[in-house]
Amino acid sequence: MESEETHCGDILVVDDAATNQLLISSILSDAGHNVRVASNGVSALMLCEESPPDLILLDIRMPGIDGHEVCKLLKESKHTRGISVIFVTVSQEPEDKSRCFKLGAKDYITKPFEPIELRIKVHTHIRIRRLEEKLRQLTS
Repeated sequence: MESEETHCGDILVVDDAATNQLLISSILSDAGHNVRVASNGVSALMLCEESPPDLILLDIRMPGIDGHEVCKLLKESKHTRGISVIFVTVSQEPEDKSRCFKLGAKDYITKPFEPIELRIKVHTHIRIRRLEEKLRQLTS
């Protein structure tokens, strides 16, 4: 069986609220993940181009480029389209949730969230990404 460490990944937290950045970073760093933060969509896109993370935790409502637009731009780029995106947002609107999935999000977590839910979902999506990478290597 694979060890827990093999599922730790490089995670980018994109949220304009410093308290949310700190909370999410603390939860995921304690779980062994490498966590980077961006406080807006432009910074997130630049960080993804420079060094694509395994997973992005993305807020919807941010000044400038909102989370929907960030996700859309990520999925349009050959360099970043494979990055898994989980929206972490206060919005519980069905329209927002539906739009996020249509844009290519892998999951959706509403704030406030339970830390265990965040850790489990992140772990699961990191594991899925690693398995997809292994499958691609086997089939190419």
